This record gives sequence, structure tokens and C-alpha cells, in this order.
Amino acid sequence: MHLSFPQQLEAFINHQVETGLYNNRSDVVFDAVRRMYEEKLGRLKHELAIAEEQLERGEFVEYESVAALMDNAMKQARENSRKGKKVNPCVTPNG
Repeated sequence: MHLSFPQQLEAFINHQVETGLYNNRSDVVFDAVRRMYEEKLGRLKHELAIAEEQLERGEFVEYESVAALMDNAMKQARENSRKGKKVNPCVTPNG
């Protein structure tokens, strides 16, 4: 895999190796990707824990079908859009 970085990031990566924090440039990139992965995984675990707590408290809505769920999501997206709120691209027709 070949990676290209802007000059500022290239200098940062080189500095990490030069100061002895990492053995080589690949280790710097590997560590950065690993940290991003672990951070994302941690956020997902946190959100799952919140969802489980909400489920235990009965704070959920049951839908008869996926179509009903999507209809509700689209309705909520249109309402949020009218209010000037950011709309998740996953619930837009082109998303």
C-alpha cells in the first residue's frame, strides 16, 4: 500500500520516528489507524450501552416492518430539514 500525506503530516510522521517514539514511518501510521479504530469501537460500545439501558427502561418504538421504520425516518428527516437541523445522509433519498 502506498500512502501520500500533506507536507505537514509528513513532517509530523518523520518527527515521531526521529524522536525515537516509533521505529519507522509504518509504525506511526499503524498506531494512528489502530487508535482511530479503538476510538470508534469505544464510541460504538458506549452507544450500544445507552441503547440497552433505554431498552430496559422501555424507551423504544416497535415497527411492523422495515418500510414503516424507513417511512418514519424519512418523515423525521424532512421535519428536521424544515427546522434547519442537520439531516443524516443515510435517510435522504440519495443517501
